[in-house]
Parts: sequence; C-alpha cells; structure tokens
Amino acid sequence: MNYAIFGNDPRFDYLSALLDNAGFTYGTPCDILILSHKENINAHKGCLAPDGHVFGGRDFSYSHQYKVKNSMLTAEGALALATVNTDFSINDSEVLVLGYGYLGKAVSKLFSCAGAKSSVASRQDSELFDAISKGYKCLGLNALSNLSYDIIINTIPAKILENSYILPSADKGILLELASISCTDDTFTAMKVVRGSSLPGKYCPKTAALLIFDEIMKMLQNPEK
Repeated sequence: MNYAIFGNDPRFDYLSALLDNAGFTYGTPCDILILSHKENINAHKGCLAPDGHVFGGRDFSYSHQYKVKNSMLTAEGALALATVNTDFSINDSEVLVLGYGYLGKAVSKLFSCAGAKSSVASRQDSELFDAISKGYKCLGLNALSNLSYDIIINTIPAKILENSYILPSADKGILLELASISCTDDTFTAMKVVRGSSLPGKYCPKTAALLIFDEIMKMLQNPEK
C-alpha cells in the first residue's frame, strides 16, 4: 500500500520510518493520505487512490482515545514551554486554565502534578462540576476579571481575554496560547504571550508518531469505524 504525508514537523519523519518498516511505500496515488491538523483535505484529494483512507486534516474526526493521548502529549509540551519561558518554579505557581475539554483536562492535571495551584475557567456547568470534583478552583468565563496568575493557559479557540481582565500585579506572568485561534487580539499587552502550536511534534515527536501510526493501523483494520 502507498502512503503520502503532508505535514512538516519531526513527528512525520518518525511516522514515515514506521510506515516504511511496516511494509508501506511512499508514493501516489496513495492508499493512506496523512495530513497535519492544519491541512485541508480538498487540497490533496488528487493524491488519493479510489477507496483510499484519510487520516488527519481539518474537520477530521479523531477517536476519543487519540484525543486523550494527544492532549497528554500536548500538555507535556506546554509544561516544557512554560518552564523555559518563566524565571520562577512551576511548583507553587498560580495557574489558570481557560477551557476544560480534552486539552484543558490534560493541562490542568499535569501542571497540578508539577505542584502548580491550578484553577479552571469554563462556560460549561458540566465541565466546572467535573473540575471541582478533581479539586480545582473554578470560575465561569463570564467572571474573568481581576485576574492575577503566574501562568494563564488558553485552550479555547475564541477571543475571550482582554487587557482589562488582568491585574497589574500579573505583568510578570505569561499567557500560554495553545488554541488554534488566539484568545486575545493584537492590542493585548497585559502579559507576555507565548504561542504553542504542534507541541507533540516539537517536544515528543517519536511518541506522537507512534500514536498516529497505531491509529492508522486501527483504521485499516476497521475501515467502517
């Protein structure tokens, strides 16, 4: 079977080696079209053989298991990114996580395990109830004001944070932006903004490649799913 990859971070180099070792061949038309999450499938359909399979790309429905594991890898990258962009310890730092979906859950847990005092903001009552049950302090997104945190981590792809929400005392902290759409506009200066994208491909590409490889194998074994 042929495969083609459209993605430019190190995880895809590892993935290519895994597929080669498994007996697949790089070439088109391909039976497996692999796209980074930023790619549009319509731009590459000409590479796909009839009855071929697509993994990844915009609007692709990743499995629950993949979302959980990939969020864990992203959270590890976020922790590394926060560590190298601050001059204080993550331990005992005050952290606010915006959003409590797959990534918000993973980030909150990992930073808490590193000793941070994690709080969660969400507009979903069910997410807030779950966060409270895990021991996190919680607030609604409509209550974002007078914020003073060492680190704010955004996982929500929407503009929800303004300069006026941040107390002057928080100007030494960082806003770690993990969402595909920034939570601020270009006028935001209340905190240093550190943008993190494709973190699994930057901080743990080999493990990220194994995760994609396993998902592709499952897809080929159960194509109807």
